[in-house]
Amino acid sequence: MTNLRHLKISFVCFFALFCLTDIAFSASPVEKHGALTVKDGKLLDKNGEVVVLRGISLFWSQWMPQFYNEKTVRWLVDDWNVTLIRAAMAVEADGYLRSPDREKAKVFAVIDACIAANIYVIVDWHDHDAIAHEKEAIAFFKEVAEKYGKHPNIIYETFNEPLNTHSWESVKKYHEAVVKEIRKIDPNNLILIGSPSWDQAVDEASQSPLEGYANLAYTFHFYASDPWHQEKLRERANTAIKNGLCIFVNEWGVGESSGDGVFDMEKTERWVQWLEENKLSWCVWSIADKRETTAALQPGASPDGNWKESDLTPSGKYIREKIRSLNQASAAPPVVPSPVAAPPVRALRLDNTETNDADLATICRDNPELVELTLGGSKVTDAGLVHLGQLKKLRKVRLSKTAITDAGMKDLAKCETLEDVDVSQTQIGDLGVGELRTLPRLKNLNLYLTFVSDAGLDSFRWEDHRSATKIERLNLDKCPITDEGLPKLASLTSLSWLHLGGTGITDIGLAELAKFASLKEAIVTKTETTLGGIEILRQARPDMKLRDNVSEKTPQADIDEAAEYRKQLGVQ
Repeated sequence: MTNLRHLKISFVCFFALFCLTDIAFSASPVEKHGALTVKDGKLLDKNGEVVVLRGISLFWSQWMPQFYNEKTVRWLVDDWNVTLIRAAMAVEADGYLRSPDREKAKVFAVIDACIAANIYVIVDWHDHDAIAHEKEAIAFFKEVAEKYGKHPNIIYETFNEPLNTHSWESVKKYHEAVVKEIRKIDPNNLILIGSPSWDQAVDEASQSPLEGYANLAYTFHFYASDPWHQEKLRERANTAIKNGLCIFVNEWGVGESSGDGVFDMEKTERWVQWLEENKLSWCVWSIADKRETTAALQPGASPDGNWKESDLTPSGKYIREKIRSLNQASAAPPVVPSPVAAPPVRALRLDNTETNDADLATICRDNPELVELTLGGSKVTDAGLVHLGQLKKLRKVRLSKTAITDAGMKDLAKCETLEDVDVSQTQIGDLGVGELRTLPRLKNLNLYLTFVSDAGLDSFRWEDHRSATKIERLNLDKCPITDEGLPKLASLTSLSWLHLGGTGITDIGLAELAKFASLKEAIVTKTETTLGGIEILRQARPDMKLRDNVSEKTPQADIDEAAEYRKQLGVQ
């Protein structure tokens, strides 16, 4: 009896030890998967099984150096459950070309931390014009290969986002030169190959891939909420996959290609679904505390990890949860049911649901503590907006892609606690924005693809509505705005971010922007501005971040799409 009892105890102890060992083993990605290989267009691990790595990219090393350290890496591994981190070493703009030792030290610190944590690390030559810096790139990657090539953790990325002005032939020639030198030292570790048009021309690369080298994957980038990064772009990647190319999505974001803009949950979920359906490894952009949509951290977040939920942006919260769930994280302690009453609901996200005006009435009645309510793409109309007046703490509302019109804005303007309003892609026009400008706390206003014109901007200069001067972010992307309207925004003395992409502004409008003392960032892509006007503005306001693309005018397909959208609304 005693022997049997001891046997049972021994078995239980052995089983418990076995389980704990298995858990510890599975928590170490490199121990589990080992050296990565490419075969038949698939990324495989040491066991010949398809492997999917999921992680996050650090921001440009010269602008966010504080996160290039062991503590940040350790927190991302332990709390976010990442299996992959991308070290984006800046080359131009005060990067490697100016201070090679400084930038290498940052990247090497991250590599060392990733190796210690047994996760994979992408060593990224973050340069849009790497062809001009081939000699420097070869020297850098030779040093990395000599120092770290024996570790299966290492993934080389030799050219981040070649521009749309680069041909695949020129980019391919550059890759061949760099890959040749890496392979002399490290014959096996995975190398990522970029393609023109910001790593999106993978279909073109699939017609003439590099030959003679094993374990090459081709990078593909997208920004999930960007209207130009949707089905047509997915088809380019699908074509490359069908042609046998191994695709590695080493950078994508929840916002638009600027790194900012909207965070469209429906579009983002569709992209994540595509990633998972195709079993593609990915890195999302980015660990940064910058004030932009794709930054995962709130301004001032600790450089040492240990981030609370309040330290994360909406992007950061979404990305962390997505990585944790898909990588089967178990870092969070189990939730113990509590007998106390559930806390009040403070945020409801009902985008792209069948929520209608009657539903909204019930929601507002039963959830008086709501701070955030998103209804983009729902069935809510002007009639439902009257119920929002019951929400005395509401700070953020999203009504994009709904049937609301100017008539409903009077009721929306009664929600005096609102700070963030998104009425993009609706029929809102000049009368509607005239109502919204009375909101006393309004800071962020998204009017993307609405019918607000120069006349509507008069609302922002009326001195008897001083609340408008509090607006910090204004999105007028693809609105019928011209140079004539810009002086009317001069009273927005807190305006720090302005999106004028796809409007009718010219160099005359750029001259007006120079006068906006508080403006820190402006987007003027796909406008009628010229290189000369851009340069004059840069000289006048060197402190202003300016996103322009004067060499790339709005494609006719994009113009047609916007016209079709307005046609569907019955407005010419």
